[in-house]
Amino acid sequence: MKPEPKDNQSIQEAQPSEPRKTLLESLSNPLSLAVVGAFLTLMTTVITNYLSQKANADAEQLRAELARASARQELQAELIKKFVEAPKTETVRENLRFLVKAGLLPDYADNIQAYLDADTQAAPQLGVTTAVIGGDERKPLESLDLTTQADFRGVGLLRITLGPGEQTFCSGFLVAPDVVLAGQ
Repeated sequence: MKPEPKDNQSIQEAQPSEPRKTLLESLSNPLSLAVVGAFLTLMTTVITNYLSQKANADAEQLRAELARASARQELQAELIKKFVEAPKTETVRENLRFLVKAGLLPDYADNIQAYLDADTQAAPQLGVTTAVIGGDERKPLESLDLTTQADFRGVGLLRITLGPGEQTFCSGFLVAPDVVLAGQ
């Protein structure tokens, strides 16, 4: 007959110890292998979904920022186009100065200011083509005397609308009461 152990430590010593299984031996069990495989698959799916959603959210945010920047630049370009439609160079220059000083062209202000500072006589013109070689000595009819104005009463400026926001100009003169001969 065996003597009875007195405490927990003695109980553990009295029981025969089973050999510990190594990790490789544990994974050789089909059930253990299935559990570990399922866990790895689950973790891979969770991490992949997280990274995909983060990448999609970042891409969507970038698209939104680019759309805002594009809309802002388009608005600024439209403002510039409208403000340079004036027929006189000084009016165009004043219009551009106003846009810059008012802060309405944050993307283009520095370049426009540099352009205005670099050439104090030039200004951009939209839809105006110049066929004058050398100096342009044309004068508005209002600046001429009435006799000279009468000589040009059949000559005028034609403004042709090509589409939304697109115009071109050319000169023309009357060859009959309802027929105009145009330069373009």
